[in-house]
Amino acid sequence: MAGARCTSALAAAPWASLFDAAIGHARGGFIVPAGVAHKWPLHVPRLACEPGFAGTFLPQGRAPQAGERFANVPLAHTLERIARQGAREFYEGHTADLMLAHARVHGGAWRSDDLGDYQAQWVQPLAQRVWGDWCVHELPPSGQGIAALQALAMLVARGSELPADPDDPRHAALAHRGHEAGPCRPVPACGRPRAPAPGARAVARARLCARPRGADRPRCTRSTRSLAWAGLARCTCARRIGTGAWSR
Repeated sequence: MAGARCTSALAAAPWASLFDAAIGHARGGFIVPAGVAHKWPLHVPRLACEPGFAGTFLPQGRAPQAGERFANVPLAHTLERIARQGAREFYEGHTADLMLAHARVHGGAWRSDDLGDYQAQWVQPLAQRVWGDWCVHELPPSGQGIAALQALAMLVARGSELPADPDDPRHAALAHRGHEAGPCRPVPACGRPRAPAPGARAVARARLCARPRGADRPRCTRSTRSLAWAGLARCTCARRIGTGAWSR
């Protein structure tokens, strides 16, 4: 639904054409890269008994190996229906009927109004000013983007600087400190982050990303282990620390 609203407001291409590449990859398959091939079998013990998992994700009775082609023809059919009939097909059409029937058979709690009543919302992204005139934007909770903003706030409080030269090896050290800052970010007193109601998002951002809260935990990040990253392939903070967009 969110994709349909964005397409209606911003896209110049027709809705159906946006699905062409995905349909092609689902029907014709794609070559499984080494990283995905490594992670795929790690989930098999936990998910193999789930209805439909083995038939879809374990062709030949096992996880695909690196270099093999993986296709998902039923997904191609689903994407084709949504491309032809629009986003509501997913929430009220045949696709919705299939999901609800599957849930009923296997003890799920979904009801038709859970899907039919869903509406996408335009929201104001959260923003965290970091170095100079650089600002990072993330979607508000219930997504996890606020975790990246918290980690960045801790790095700034620690005095970490963003090197101007993209080839500067300090980028790797900064990315490593970002990884260490993530688990140390401030959380509510219960020890578990909770998604606030939409009206409380601005408050959540102000409390969780405020400089004093970021400043009181920078000891969680250690620069000594960052040296091991200096010899690795260089990476930018935008790739390693968060999934949001950088802006100036």
